[in-house]
Amino acid sequence: MKNSKKRECIGSSETTREPPHHSNFVFDDYRLHHCPDHAKNRFDQAFLEWFVGFSEGDGTFSYREEPQLRFLFEIGQKDPKILYKIRNILGFGRVSFYTRDCASCAEQSSPLLPVRSKDSKDSKTNVVLFEKSKNSSSKASPSSTSCAEQGQEGQQKTYWRFSVEDKRGLQRIMSLFNGNLVLPKRQSQFKEWVLKGKRIQHPNFLLSDRKTFPSLETGWLSGFLEAEGCFYAGFTRPAQRYTISSRLIQKVTITQKDEAGEREILESIGQLLGSNSKLSLAKKPDSYRIELSSLKSHQIIIFYMKKFPLQGEKGIAFRRWWRVYLFRVKKDHLTEKGILKMRRLCRKINETAKEFQNE
Repeated sequence: MKNSKKRECIGSSETTREPPHHSNFVFDDYRLHHCPDHAKNRFDQAFLEWFVGFSEGDGTFSYREEPQLRFLFEIGQKDPKILYKIRNILGFGRVSFYTRDCASCAEQSSPLLPVRSKDSKDSKTNVVLFEKSKNSSSKASPSSTSCAEQGQEGQQKTYWRFSVEDKRGLQRIMSLFNGNLVLPKRQSQFKEWVLKGKRIQHPNFLLSDRKTFPSLETGWLSGFLEAEGCFYAGFTRPAQRYTISSRLIQKVTITQKDEAGEREILESIGQLLGSNSKLSLAKKPDSYRIELSSLKSHQIIIFYMKKFPLQGEKGIAFRRWWRVYLFRVKKDHLTEKGILKMRRLCRKINETAKEFQNE
């Protein structure tokens, strides 16, 4: 009986629910004209909202002008399962992988997309419009280390990508994101990408200037947290030799480079999640971070995640992070026995986060 109650309390990434009724995301054009026939029975409004949020964090729109104009959308990850899930639900695109030497980790600003960086001789040859910010550090936990520090220098790592580059697939991507992007910089980047690709647009495509925004009634924030959020829990080093003097730190952080008003988006996310904390400067000159560390904010996050669960391996770290929250509510972190249990749990949380961190 206790085990069943525990499972009910911790929840699952497979939580079932009714579709949201107050979505400000519109996928009517995609559902009616672009969703593959074999995927229509899997059409899921909340998943598409999650997909947009995830793509705004980890996706890339790019095009190449020489030797011939070529367009591409892709998402790079260490975790292949989440990419295969995207491929299976959407019903188009492909998943592939490549390996990279750890010795080059520090040299590449975007390890997931090594062939999409600008050409040093002719920047028009290969242009990346929409990629993960170079200054974003939301995935780095306080305990993360470089490959050299971990003794992995010279070893190869495998990365995976979901990509779409055929004309029909790109028309579907255009329909999915049209009028559904939240971050201002992504809206302008998408507009430039679409206008550049007029020859591949669907005949009935009309670029939308509709604005969308974060909400606890849609899956966008879940996808954005999957890409940009960091769930952290750990103990400070004790001031004395006794374990009981350790202090528990539990928080969720999101970091973004403020290029076109993203700072305001972070502030609105903080307000949605019940935080009055001001943004901190994560990296000069314009990379900002929000930290959510109050029980009130964590309660809101957990309630939201029960409705809109994470889709990838980060969901494992989140459920363990959730257990830490329950320990805090029960005041178990104030006892020496409770601290020992929570130390093991915190270690697992941060090991999972580090394993699937996209450097």
